[in-house]
Amino acid sequence: MQLVLSLKSKKTHSTYRYGKHKVFIRNHTSDVQAFEQIFLTEDYDFSLNITSPKLIVDAGANVGYASVYFAHKYPEATIIAVEPETNNFNLLKRNTEKYKNVRCIQSAIWNEDTHLRVIDNGQGSWAFTVESCSADVPGSFEATSIGTLLKNSNLPAIDILKMDIEGAEKEVFTSNYQSWLGHVKVMIVELHDRIKAGTSDVFYKAIDGQNFSIREKGENLILSKQP
Repeated sequence: MQLVLSLKSKKTHSTYRYGKHKVFIRNHTSDVQAFEQIFLTEDYDFSLNITSPKLIVDAGANVGYASVYFAHKYPEATIIAVEPETNNFNLLKRNTEKYKNVRCIQSAIWNEDTHLRVIDNGQGSWAFTVESCSADVPGSFEATSIGTLLKNSNLPAIDILKMDIEGAEKEVFTSNYQSWLGHVKVMIVELHDRIKAGTSDVFYKAIDGQNFSIREKGENLILSKQP
């Protein structure tokens, strides 16, 4: 109860000790809901057929709560946290700075290495979307693909791919996924048909024949590669 009250306080920020370190919450923003989903209702607390993951990709890392959760649960794993929006990214770095196994990248996940820009749809800091643009557009930045992240990691597989990218999963699973999807052992994906119609159709077509088992928890699909 004290934690809930602190999140609803008149202060602009609250802190919460998770393990040995603190996480920071911007009160009266979508940080509160994100915090509750990960640390209170524990949306990512489920059994996996992986005992010691080596590589975790947090695509759409927001302010880093999922990365902190995974860093605490899997301290030996390398965690790549990808977030495009500057204010979110700055808090992501602050929340993960004590975890030496977390690498933060200010970028967004797309189906190719290209340029994007952030779009604020007025739905809170956890709902920023991105769209393709030319390199000379103000605010544009370099996006990255899952295949590039895997290649640059120098590891053979992504043990856990958490993806909450506000509709960009439609592009990610439309093309160029064939080079990396077979190297992913577990995916935790939130699909956003409400943002981009047809996203689920594209996603299920892409994973067809990949031998994933699928279950749901909260807003997420959990896909585990069968042996």
